[in-house]
Amino acid sequence: MSAINGIRWCFVVAQLSFAMVGFTQGGKGCSESERAVVKISSNSTGTMPERTLGAGILVSRSEAAVYILTAYHVVKNDPSVVVRLCEDQATRHIGKRFTKWSEEQELDLAVIVVSDFTQQQAEQIPLSLGINNEPGVEAGDLIDTIGHHGDDDWKVVRGINHVTRLDRAGDDRIFKFTQIAVGDGNSGGPALDAHGNIAGVVIESVQSGGEAAAVRIRYAIGLLTTWGIPSELLTNSALKPKLVLLVILSQCRYDYLVKYRSYLTGGIGRLLSRGAVFSNTHHDHFPTRTSSGLSVITTGADPSLNGVVADEWVDFARSTDRPVTSVDDAETQLLGQKEQSDGSATSLGSSPRQVFATTIGDELRSNDPRSKVFSVGQNDRSAIIPGGTSANAVYWLAHDEIRFVSSTFYMEDVPQWVKTFNDKEKNAAYLRGLYTDGSEADDHKNGPIRLKQPFFGIPLADRYMTNFIKELVDKEHIGTLESPDLLTVTFYSVHSAGHRAGPDSEDVKEALKEVDNDLDDLFHFLDRMIGLPNVLVVLTSEHGVAPSPTTGKYLRARGGFVDGEDLGKKINAHLNANHLDEKQDRTRPFVLFSLKSSIYLNRGVLASANISIQEAEREAAEVLQHEKGVFRVYTASDLTQTVGGASDPITRRVLNGFFPGRSGDVIYVLAPGFVDPPGGPNGVSPSDEGSPYEYDTHVPLIFMGSQIRAGLFVQSALANDIAPTLAALLGIEAPTASTGRILVEAIR
Repeated sequence: MSAINGIRWCFVVAQLSFAMVGFTQGGKGCSESERAVVKISSNSTGTMPERTLGAGILVSRSEAAVYILTAYHVVKNDPSVVVRLCEDQATRHIGKRFTKWSEEQELDLAVIVVSDFTQQQAEQIPLSLGINNEPGVEAGDLIDTIGHHGDDDWKVVRGINHVTRLDRAGDDRIFKFTQIAVGDGNSGGPALDAHGNIAGVVIESVQSGGEAAAVRIRYAIGLLTTWGIPSELLTNSALKPKLVLLVILSQCRYDYLVKYRSYLTGGIGRLLSRGAVFSNTHHDHFPTRTSSGLSVITTGADPSLNGVVADEWVDFARSTDRPVTSVDDAETQLLGQKEQSDGSATSLGSSPRQVFATTIGDELRSNDPRSKVFSVGQNDRSAIIPGGTSANAVYWLAHDEIRFVSSTFYMEDVPQWVKTFNDKEKNAAYLRGLYTDGSEADDHKNGPIRLKQPFFGIPLADRYMTNFIKELVDKEHIGTLESPDLLTVTFYSVHSAGHRAGPDSEDVKEALKEVDNDLDDLFHFLDRMIGLPNVLVVLTSEHGVAPSPTTGKYLRARGGFVDGEDLGKKINAHLNANHLDEKQDRTRPFVLFSLKSSIYLNRGVLASANISIQEAEREAAEVLQHEKGVFRVYTASDLTQTVGGASDPITRRVLNGFFPGRSGDVIYVLAPGFVDPPGGPNGVSPSDEGSPYEYDTHVPLIFMGSQIRAGLFVQSALANDIAPTLAALLGIEAPTASTGRILVEAIR
């Protein structure tokens, strides 16, 4: 057999119609391993005799079907092929090549589906070969190949080989070995290890003395399940992924994927067609903010347990001068920021210290320190909260620069490759139009680069981040060892488009299409680096977004804008008028901060006016209950005393999002269709997230990988379920405060 030029990976499904009545039990002269290898020949027509093409491996049975794995080049030139089993050598089974092809064309694999016989007959077909689990074959190991020799007879020729290299041209999905005695027709057959287990599928061979190549069986079997082909070999091997890729599309409602499905032909499209799609997944807490949603995804716990109640809150134990963000940490410094003209470059950093629960990444590294955990986002909270406390590194975009930065919480300095990327990538052609004068970034020697528009949140920032992720995977050797790694990525352009133009805008559609392209690029890169079947992909979102009251078709007459700052002022005026006489200063700030759905009262002012916190909460609640657009009002005192859950879904979500000492003293829920957008009603944003309603809680959830059963799952799921499901697939403990369930229905 000659070497293959331009080896291509294609899946060809040939459906074979059986003319036989049954199989013989144990064909004469067939060893245990030989029984699982079939001979593939050309389909003779007229006077043309059959010609041996290669071999195939019986890998799986499913009711009345049998699946054969072989090399694509074995069947690519014949419209129909003949399959013969060692168990029944006399019977010709005619195969017809199916026309569906995969997009990827790098490896040389095909699948034949044998059908049209009874389940009893299918059960008689042997599946006698096991597979070689990780770490797999090593240089110097013996390899035993099985092939078929000759066109007129049917006999098995075996050859003993030894592994010479564990990759072919840097591709570790393939190993090479020298041939000692391999006959014709071994392509598509198994390369067995010293224990008789399949180590690979032979895709190349030469007649004498040279090297042959085989695709690692781990990759090949994983590929079967990616295509929805059941594999008993995979079930028996309990393979773990080399990499878990957790993709978070910020502010992406589930209905976006349905509404724009025809435009999604890249990475998101692949997930929708090949993954387990949970169409009824919700966040079960209020308010639905970025930080709180991210914390639920990665800890499996609601904010009532993990403490991340919003993007910002008042921490009375630390300071009342200003709200703190979910990742504020005055003990850390920012790393990687460009030096200013005055020589300064440092500013306050950030950390995950305010998350009171472990993440899935923390548990992964606790289970095996060799596992690596990385997280990348467009801002600090979108990178830090998913990364957790044990991440090897976390990176995000600097606020006003085109560069990635980190925190001293994770490292003393950013690696040199990050600095090189920052200096090189900013000069890429696709970014040059962003600069004020259109020149290259290096022309701006003094101080930060001046931009025409903020870089954060635009589709080009997601593209820049995707390129950074590819560099990260390469430089940090992610997914290359036996221990599984975790990489979390948060895309932000859909979020920004929703705020900038509203969820029904063309901007959202275009941003989603760009992310679809970015993920397609990333998936192809990961496939080249570690093999996509070795990657477990999860896609979800931390919250949705409300329809804009100015453009939302079905809410236009019922929704509206609410000014949270104005609500705080009304509470303040009421407390001043009710508790201070005309001689006293009635401008005292009884309300410390009004942060979206949370009112924080000024304890010092209340004490000086001899007003209890409980009384102030009650009066503030009475004020809010009469305001247009306010649906429900809760006081911290009442929520603190509530034990157990609530049957009312709104109250349940409020309780799930309430953490004493961080949540507001008074919490209000706006009516459906009402929003308090960034910048207030007169600001630049037509909408916002944060409510407990369907449009804010209903998010995508898709799993794709070798362990996943593809299909549509309509049963209820929660964002809390992601972390424990990943833990089960990785064979580790779920995060400490996790309350979610394992989505067993999607696991093979």
